[in-house]
Amino acid sequence: MPMTAVKFVPYEMKSSIVRFFSYEDKNPTGVLVNPFFGHDMPFNSTLSLLFLLDELQDGLKFPQESMVPRTFIEDTSERQSQAARVEDTGKVTEGDVDSGPTSTEVETRSESLPIASFKINIMFRQNASWQGNIVWLDSAMESKFRSVLELLFLIDSVLENRKDGVPHISVDDDD
Repeated sequence: MPMTAVKFVPYEMKSSIVRFFSYEDKNPTGVLVNPFFGHDMPFNSTLSLLFLLDELQDGLKFPQESMVPRTFIEDTSERQSQAARVEDTGKVTEGDVDSGPTSTEVETRSESLPIASFKINIMFRQNASWQGNIVWLDSAMESKFRSVLELLFLIDSVLENRKDGVPHISVDDDD
């Protein structure tokens, strides 16, 4: 009976650190940190962050998708060549996703403190969404999420109150 090689995904690559440096009009900028990339991957919008996380999961083949994503248009040659590069090298490069801020901007930001940092662990990719857990590193609070939308709501709940790096206390006017 022939033995097949089992692809091992190191534990460090199963979790990603996301550092947010700004959050203007619900538009975040920051970096995604994961050993898979070899360096911090900048993002300049929620969508570019989600694409980075999705490309990471595809590159690791962990967790595996339970279904093929639907699209309005057939894959273009650029999308196919991007997928081929990831498949061949097993690595996502900066050219494969929206680059976001320049490397100089990332270096400048990395010298300043982020307004919030999270550790995200995507455990499943089922029902065309993600399930996992998120840890807000600044407070050590942890929560599970059942969808990408719920993950975004959890992140937004922190970033909305820390836009300028200082937590804001909300006061109810129910009197």
